[in-house]
Amino acid sequence: MAKSFGGQSKYLINQEEKNYLRKKRLAAAGLLVLALLFLAVNQLLPLVSNTTAFIIITVFLVVIAVIEGLSKDSEQQESNFYHGRSGEGAVFYKLKHLLDDFVFFQDIKIGYGNVDFVVLGPTGLYSVEVKSHGGRIEYNGTELTRNGYIFQEKNILKQALGEALELQDYLKQKLNEDIFVTPVLVFSSRQAFVEVKNPVTNIYVLHKSYLNRFIMNNQKTFTPEKITKIETVLKELVK
Repeated sequence: MAKSFGGQSKYLINQEEKNYLRKKRLAAAGLLVLALLFLAVNQLLPLVSNTTAFIIITVFLVVIAVIEGLSKDSEQQESNFYHGRSGEGAVFYKLKHLLDDFVFFQDIKIGYGNVDFVVLGPTGLYSVEVKSHGGRIEYNGTELTRNGYIFQEKNILKQALGEALELQDYLKQKLNEDIFVTPVLVFSSRQAFVEVKNPVTNIYVLHKSYLNRFIMNNQKTFTPEKITKIETVLKELVK
């Protein structure tokens, strides 16, 4: 079983807490608005014409619809971050089943972002970016697609490559040695079907079920001494 260092992404945890507080505030505000509107409607309806009463009721229904829409948006955001967090958890338990001579680090912060996982062992060094999207994942020759459509969020291929390069630069500064970092983009959802057969600009795009096999089947290039040296530097990033 592989050793592990670090913990769940602080970004995802913080966002989940923010969404929870936002949802509570939204619920309280919605109840207050509805209560005030209900009282106003009860007071005004007997005093106004049918046309005015119709307008008041319409406004009341529109406000209810707006509050419901905001609530659904909050629930969707909470769901997105939950899946992101649980996606990292699924990959964590997958990586734990690597052989004993492997070690991995979770939520390593470098530069302006963070790397979900960094895996180190006899077969090399890997930066692993985790995505929890479902659907059919393909490469159209320029960009990754999901169910035939380009991802609407940031360029995740560029993100995965950037993290690997930042880690390489960091190790170069610390060890004065060029150490290649293999960028890996992993889809963790059971509903994801990854159909990218070859590396895309040196980035390996995989489903989590193939991650350990990919890492362990590569040629052994790192000695135990080199692994220990890199491990010591990486531990500084998860303190």
